[in-house]
Amino acid sequence: ATLLAPVLIEDRLFWISVGDSPLYLMRDGVLRRLNEDHAIGSQIDYLVTSGLMRRDEAENYPDQNCLTSVIVGREIPQIDCPETPFQLIEGDILIAASDGLLVLSDERIAEIIRPVQKFSSEAIGAAIMGGGLALIVYVVTVHAVPLLIRGQGTLVSAVSASVRAVGRSLAAHLLWAVVLAVTVMAGIFLLPALLIVLPVMAYASAHWTEAVFPSANPAP
Repeated sequence: ATLLAPVLIEDRLFWISVGDSPLYLMRDGVLRRLNEDHAIGSQIDYLVTSGLMRRDEAENYPDQNCLTSVIVGREIPQIDCPETPFQLIEGDILIAASDGLLVLSDERIAEIIRPVQKFSSEAIGAAIMGGGLALIVYVVTVHAVPLLIRGQGTLVSAVSASVRAVGRSLAAHLLWAVVLAVTVMAGIFLLPALLIVLPVMAYASAHWTEAVFPSANPAP
């Protein structure tokens, strides 16, 4: 199974992904992929430096879409989980999709989005799905930057250490729910899903908690 779980906290975007399901950003008419693509065609340097393949083997491998990292209940070779969130601005468009979208080039996806980029998320999603692709797509449009940003505003700065502790717990539960829901949607039964995603959830919790809820008393 592959995994893509984006999490939005105010104007900050976190994600964890394993496999090739893409997370795209459309900003000022330019499309870029935010998360790593764990497929041979995009991981040649990783395969060579890890000693898994010689460079000529990787470059000439017949199936360039073959995955270099998946969730199968054993150790996960690669997990994309940035500790620093990606900062969103007004007008950004996020596209989280299953790997079915990869039959289209980035240039073609951008061509589809540009005429409707000022429309609603539903309209953008419908345009992407209009070609009859077998995929799941979720679109988020950023219409306004949130007023309360971390480190600014009296509400944020006045949060006590005890409330932060509760927040950490809630963030962990939210993360577990998101990852579990995505995995179940991928068609895996509940018990195997729990065994498979536990390491992923622990990994993401360790990376995100401090970024989402900074320590109340940071070291000088």
